[in-house]
Amino acid sequence: MKCLLLLVFGCTTCLISQHVAWAGPMTVPAGLKPGDQYRLVFVTSTTTEAASSDIGYYNSFVSNAASLEPLLQTLGTTWTALASTSTVAANDNTNTNPMSAGLPIYGLAGQLIATSNSDLWDGAIAAPILDNEHGTPVPSGFNEVWTGTGATGKPDEPDDPLGTPTPAWGDSTTSTINWVDTGGYYESGGTHTLYAISGPLTVVSGDANQDGLANAQDIAVVASEWLKSGTNLPGDVNGDGEVNSADLAVISANWLQNAGNAAASASPMVVAAVPEPSTLALAALSSLALLALRRS
Repeated sequence: MKCLLLLVFGCTTCLISQHVAWAGPMTVPAGLKPGDQYRLVFVTSTTTEAASSDIGYYNSFVSNAASLEPLLQTLGTTWTALASTSTVAANDNTNTNPMSAGLPIYGLAGQLIATSNSDLWDGAIAAPILDNEHGTPVPSGFNEVWTGTGATGKPDEPDDPLGTPTPAWGDSTTSTINWVDTGGYYESGGTHTLYAISGPLTVVSGDANQDGLANAQDIAVVASEWLKSGTNLPGDVNGDGEVNSADLAVISANWLQNAGNAAASASPMVVAAVPEPSTLALAALSSLALLALRRS
């Protein structure tokens, strides 16, 4: 039985539930630690024509695709299309120009796609970008992706870009150069998917359930493991081997920070926008959550 407690911190309403595993996109890749930065990439479940020469159209398209998945919305990041038009190259549109180091990029099944910007655009990637915004592998027949670009992140030929009659396209089932440029062409009036990449993300301290946000769900994880000791305990967010009030303090210090704004947490504007409950309040909530879990 899943027990829910609805509680209020002043102006902040929180939902606490028993920690339950769910299927969906992996938004915090395994092996990363609080403070580590990364980016995510997926292939859209929806399709579009490639007739527009406006890169803003494709950025809006992938952003709308990301909005279909609540776990991606939780991250609080922006999404851009790994695509080129005649005026904007893919590596510039996505801030992945090989001239800058960049960040590791992961797919939504947790697989490493590229270690850096230069690794993304060196002709091959570490693994195919198989999963859509829901973390589900694309079905057969939906592996053709509009890119408008070559392997270096910019068009190789004048007729490559999106918005031309026969733009370049990639294959989401491969990690060879064909992931971005198969060398083939389709008429731009056909409909295919797009690749979407996030902005920079930071692993949040206190994110016990690894959904990219420190909130009441993480308190529930701590409550479910209260006073346990050992290794690899999700509720042990401070990594000292024990689940106790010290872990609640970490959640409190990072209250409502998400992966998209954690890197900017030093900004007074960010802190002021997310009221932080006291550790005492969190401890009280933990006790209530424990009671609910026992009754369930």
